[in-house]
Amino acid sequence: MFFYPRVIAGTPVLEFGGGPLTQRGPYGIPEPTGAASALESLDVVIVPGLAFGPAGERLGYGKGYYDRVLAQLSRDALTVGVAFESQLGPIPTGPLDRAVDKVITEVGERFSRV
Repeated sequence: MFFYPRVIAGTPVLEFGGGPLTQRGPYGIPEPTGAASALESLDVVIVPGLAFGPAGERLGYGKGYYDRVLAQLSRDALTVGVAFESQLGPIPTGPLDRAVDKVITEVGERFSRV
């Protein structure tokens, strides 16, 4: 089963729900209308980013949505950053930034800690 992210309007919280992507969220992005799933129950999370570093570091959009999600996932959950080769390189990180387990580009797997 697939779950898609949605922002809880007016909060810094991201949750994952099922169902069709028929409503627009606060940023105009299509979001699911189904019930939310517990973050601890997710097995694999595809994580977006502006850029990824050589050890799975991730540069996001600055709101911390995915950093908070990654901190709440089960230790067994696999996190995968998907990017283009042009999005790879050294990036600045901070104490709240969370790295992903794998980074995959159009060339193939570029990093894996598992």
